[in-house]
Amino acid sequence: MSFENDILIDNYLRGLLNEDEIVSFKLRLKSDLEFKKSFLLEQALWASQSDTDWSFANYTNDEVKTYKKLLENDDLQNLKKTLNRVNAEFKETPKKKTKLSFYYLAAASIAILICLSIFLNQDQNNQHLVNDYLDTSNLPSFVSRGETSTDDLINAQQFFENEEYQKSLDIFIPVIETDKANGPVYLYTGIAQMKLEQYVNAETTFNKLINSNLLDAQKGYWYKALLYLIQDKVEDSKAVLETIVSNKYHNHLKAKALLETLNDD
Repeated sequence: MSFENDILIDNYLRGLLNEDEIVSFKLRLKSDLEFKKSFLLEQALWASQSDTDWSFANYTNDEVKTYKKLLENDDLQNLKKTLNRVNAEFKETPKKKTKLSFYYLAAASIAILICLSIFLNQDQNNQHLVNDYLDTSNLPSFVSRGETSTDDLINAQQFFENEEYQKSLDIFIPVIETDKANGPVYLYTGIAQMKLEQYVNAETTFNKLINSNLLDAQKGYWYKALLYLIQDKVEDSKAVLETIVSNKYHNHLKAKALLETLNDD
């Protein structure tokens, strides 16, 4: 990263930017992944000086959640304690402070950067795979099901397609609770719950579909595998994919390809 970017990040962390500069800075964090990685690394190093700052609680996007999960990891917490102890020793030996601080920061940067890279790359890979395989364009349409569909279900589908997932669930869930839902209702419901990160509810929905006598029951395995993958439960996802492949369930060829990709990682 350039020296100018180092100064910019440092000024932001020190609270020296004006309002317009802060807005510009945050917009860049959203659009420039390398800049964001540099910022989060620098913020982690700053936070290592204080127990109260070792978090990203003020951030909510998925990528920062990955960093937060990493920084809460036991190994990183132990690393933090070690760095704090060493830093305290530096402060007690002023003559060595400049030279030793350089090595201290260099070692800390390398350790944290390696950990962040591993976690971020894994998360990006899994999210990329889910995006590739979670194709909702081929879901059955209630519009074309004639008298078997109600206006409510058609409206729910339209909400789903407009990414208004909670509104779609407000219609689909009562249908499921009547035990009169067909396969597509379960599929739309489970996927909408995935999109809203209601993972426990989504798993319950897909399990209900799997255990039903509906024609779409096999499809529940496929979406359950993707549900596990989006949560980074890779081994659980593999187990479901193996079930799909061995029984030649719905999307067994895609399941085989995805399983091979996961095994290669």
